[in-house]
Amino acid sequence: MTPIPELGHSLSHLFYQEDKRRFWSADRSAFLLYATIAGKRIVLGDPAGSEADGRAALRQFLTQGGASDKKKCLFYQMSASYARLLEQQGFRAMKTGEEAIVDLVGFHTGGKDWVKLRTKINRLERDGYRCEVLLPPLAASTISEARAVSDAWLGGKREKSFSVGSFSEAYVAAHPIAALRAPSGELLAFVTLAEYERPEEGRRIAVDLMRYREGTPPGGMEVLFVRMLQWGQAQGYEACSLGVSPLSNACDGRLWMKAVRFAARRHYNFEGLRHFKAKFRPRWEERYLAYPGRSAALAMLHVAALVHRRRGVQGVPADVAGASVAVSSSNS
Repeated sequence: MTPIPELGHSLSHLFYQEDKRRFWSADRSAFLLYATIAGKRIVLGDPAGSEADGRAALRQFLTQGGASDKKKCLFYQMSASYARLLEQQGFRAMKTGEEAIVDLVGFHTGGKDWVKLRTKINRLERDGYRCEVLLPPLAASTISEARAVSDAWLGGKREKSFSVGSFSEAYVAAHPIAALRAPSGELLAFVTLAEYERPEEGRRIAVDLMRYREGTPPGGMEVLFVRMLQWGQAQGYEACSLGVSPLSNACDGRLWMKAVRFAARRHYNFEGLRHFKAKFRPRWEERYLAYPGRSAALAMLHVAALVHRRRGVQGVPADVAGASVAVSSSNS
């Protein structure tokens, strides 16, 4: 696996999707990921670095250069501790979901709670299905197979961006992938993995893209995830992020939020996603949207517009392709 270049978090790898920039602290000990839309700078996730360095970077982001106007800043998928810090800076915070974290130290599939999943694993592997983890650089034939699976999974729909990964051959080729193959050897499903390191919490991995084609057997994705988690454990990783379940336990009584949940069910199976992740016994960490002013609904609309924004050449959003977004001299 490629070496870890710097401290990060479970979303840091999304910088390489090219629709985001980094804001570095003055001493380059921590950074924030952000993108712009409609004059707003939207930060994704906590600052990467130690908590002390991350807090310093956050304060610098709010006070330096063009980011000095707090009304132009939004913070999406922040942890509870950073949400509280932003509240101290005059922002409001609203829970928007929960991130599933599987602790790999001590992870096991023994006991009666795992009986059904063990049965699925045994049946599928007895029938000739197999899982493997492939490390970069990936063979061109593997990338081609992954492209076919991804295209089938999308079914002609446009990729989302910003807070989720999207398929490109260069991006996938640079990451390890966990793959599920049929008895014939055909690639049925894959998951890309990103690695990161957190201060005092060790080396971790995060699930990024998750794609599968029609014909993947029932239980196939559960088998793939178990084998992936066992591989991560054997490699000495401390934990694995299964990603955020949007809107999970996040309906806080606001009528418009309930309307959002109702409308979103038509396009996205939030409850099903959480149920799937819960099968692997994760702990759930709350994630927040921090916003200035009083309109949480408007802040959510800005985030949604960024996630669904049409991408330009090489993954750069069409409305900023070729343009520079200056916040301070510490951007990259």
